[in-house]
Amino acid sequence: MPSPFGDGETISDTNRRTVVLLAASPEMTVTWSRYASGERGPDLHVHREHTDVFYVLEGEFTLRLGPQGEPRPLTVGTLAWMPPGVVHGFRNASDSELRFLNFHAPGVGFAQYMRDLRDGRPAAYDQWDPPEDGGLPISGVGFGDRVDLPSIKLFPAGIEPGAPESHEDARHTDIYVLEGDLRVNEERAQAGAWAHVAPGDPHTLEGSARFLVVHTPA
Repeated sequence: MPSPFGDGETISDTNRRTVVLLAASPEMTVTWSRYASGERGPDLHVHREHTDVFYVLEGEFTLRLGPQGEPRPLTVGTLAWMPPGVVHGFRNASDSELRFLNFHAPGVGFAQYMRDLRDGRPAAYDQWDPPEDGGLPISGVGFGDRVDLPSIKLFPAGIEPGAPESHEDARHTDIYVLEGDLRVNEERAQAGAWAHVAPGDPHTLEGSARFLVVHTPA
């Protein structure tokens, strides 16, 4: 298993970088990544059809913004989201290892793009060179501890030992366990686990854990 916790589809696994595909659907694609010190992500680019979201799990994530690649360091627990049209890239500019989650909402074929790159097939998706006009202002980039957009809602939550919590939602609900031991409909989910609940399906949470809750439209 390439990641230190959880299951998923391995996209790449080297000394410098590990990328694991955790979820792939038309509504959202999610990857877990490990970058060694100094490892560079993609060059500056824009997306036209989806929001690009990052959550820092460990280390320091350096976001690069605008046509000049202005560096913006992000610490553990920080969310950052790039609206369509904003030029961005990222890297691990620190001396320590970096681990992070990357959400694409909607999925726009990103999972197949990653598989095609891995398997040596022609690959393309919603990623473009920076436009000549520099793209949209970087003031449109969001930072914080939660995302609340039409395409994706993402926030941290937790549960302590005691009475189970029951939920039902008309949207897709996904849960990523950050730490602890969680049970989702009696299925055990430890740190690094990813659980999906279809729209309208009731689900019960119990245990002692911190986790991310992700909602995408049905």
